[in-house]
Amino acid sequence: MTDFITVSDLIRDCHSNAKMKGFWDASQNIPEKVMLVVTELAEGVEAYRNGIVIGEKDCFAEELADAVIRIFDICGYLEIDLEKELREKMKYNKTRPYLHGKKF
Repeated sequence: MTDFITVSDLIRDCHSNAKMKGFWDASQNIPEKVMLVVTELAEGVEAYRNGIVIGEKDCFAEELADAVIRIFDICGYLEIDLEKELREKMKYNKTRPYLHGKKF
């Protein structure tokens, strides 16, 4: 039997590790924390542009993981039930039109 890990478990782990490593000692500036997510995504785009998609340090996949870890950390700090929000948003998105009525 395998252990089942929830999104909430991952959020708790990410936030706990970030606190332990000092990332909440100096700043609770949420807009700054969100922009750090953006920087991880930008690093991911750069890796993808350079063809470094998976299996290497600082590859596209690793940068996506970094962005998710930062998002989970923020959710842990703000006590956001992201698992619930994801389920509700995914349910809503199923009701939306093709491409949500946009061109791309």
